[in-house]
Parts: sequence; C-alpha cells; structure tokens
Amino acid sequence: MNRLAAMLAAVLAFPASAFSIATAFSSPCHEPLTAAAFSRSRAAFPADQIPPPPTALERKLSEDFAKNYGPADTPPEYLFAQMSLIMGVRAPDTDGHSLLDLDNTRILHTVPHDQYAHALRGAEDDGEAGNTQVAIGTRETIHQLMTQARDALGKPRDEQYETVTYDIDGYGLLDVQVWAPAYYAGRAAHALQDSFSHALRVDDFHRVAHFFNY
Repeated sequence: MNRLAAMLAAVLAFPASAFSIATAFSSPCHEPLTAAAFSRSRAAFPADQIPPPPTALERKLSEDFAKNYGPADTPPEYLFAQMSLIMGVRAPDTDGHSLLDLDNTRILHTVPHDQYAHALRGAEDDGEAGNTQVAIGTRETIHQLMTQARDALGKPRDEQYETVTYDIDGYGLLDVQVWAPAYYAGRAAHALQDSFSHALRVDDFHRVAHFFNY
C-alpha cells in the first residue's frame, strides 16, 4: 500500500491547472501529469514484480502510450505498468469509450452518484455542508480505489491482470488486459487531480475553500 500511495502522492508535486484528457480537441493533461508522477515514483515498484504484457496487443499499446504521453525514457519493463496507470486515469472521463461517443460521455458525466470520482458536487451537495460532503465522498472514493489496488497487488503476479474495454482508433472497443494495481491507482489519481481543478483552494493548496458543480 505504501508503494502505491507514494506513486499517488507524487502527483501533488505539480502545479494545479485545469486538467483534461487527450482528445482531438484538447491537449492531454491527466495523462502526462500521471506519467511524470510515475516516473518520479516507479523505483517503489521493482520491475520483477510487474507482470509482463500478456499479449502483443498490450505490448504495442504500452509502447504507443509511452510515445504519446511520455516520458520518452521510460524503461521497457515499466511500459505496461505506465499504460495501465494511464488507462486508469482516463477511465473516469471515458469508461474506455471514445469521447466522440457522445451518448456514453453524457451519461457517464451526469450520473448523480458518481460525481466524487471527479471531486464534484452531487445533486444534493448544496451550500457549505455540500463542501464537506464532497470532501468526504472524494476521500472515500480514493481510499476505496487504493484498497482495490492494494488487494490486487497482494495476489500472485500472474493473477494481477484485469480486463477492461478500451477504444482504439480504427478498431473500436476492444478487451485489453491491464495491471490491476496500477489501473486502480490511476483512477484514484484522477480524483486527486480533479480535486485541484474542480475546486477553489486556499493559497497553500492544502485546503479546499469551495467545490464546483458539474
């Protein structure tokens, strides 16, 4: 758990700004931010504890993710972990789908009970009490995801894969296997990053003054 927490905490070393995922219309922010955090903390993950990409599809995607999101010097033995982490950080905004799938995007982002995955207010989170509820809900979301990451890390190495759907240009939605500990940590990192871009914080950035609505 400490190794996963170190990777997640590394995200806090970067200045806050409006975070977006990579699309044809927006520059990537969640992805390179997360890749840079992993670059700083990957020493906490001995390479021999990371399972290899299970098929040629995951090997190719791992290489493509490094080319698209960096860092360019990522050692080959860490590429699969980095890909899984970035797929995780993208998942709350896409659920693996293309953002051109507008029906899925609309449904995904307007689900009232899932706003804490983005550090946003739910339908009932009004006023100052709503600020407190978002803080509690976002913290619980991060804790739950990091617990899933820890539990996956405790399994035998060959049982640490998880299958997710992911949209690949020209092929549509495909089943892709990820390294579960990094995937869940990536989803947790998304909520942490959004807690900066979806809130007003005091000058030292340690406390939130106000959370936003979607």
